[in-house]
Amino acid sequence: MAENKDDVLEVPEFDEEQFVSDTRKSSFVALASFGSGFIMAIVSRFIRDLVGYQPAFIIGLFAIALPVLFLNRRYEMKAMDWFSAGGVYVLTWMCFWVFFTNPPF
Repeated sequence: MAENKDDVLEVPEFDEEQFVSDTRKSSFVALASFGSGFIMAIVSRFIRDLVGYQPAFIIGLFAIALPVLFLNRRYEMKAMDWFSAGGVYVLTWMCFWVFFTNPPF
């Protein structure tokens, strides 16, 4: 069978404005998730001193809804944006909470 010359793959045009907009949105989402994770680590540290580890862990873990809901209002987020924002928050919060709870100095 001979191939038709009409079956040529057409590459869509590159939309630079959309690319820059998506990149800025992704950067802001990552930075906002990191910042809120850092702040909640500090809050979780003080909650641990007041009432113990379990409430501090639960409050810090479920506080993931705060940055995600804030960012969803500002930007139209897709499912992958939700997972990346949540992942950055959880890893940042856990890392700094352990660091603030057990300082090496």
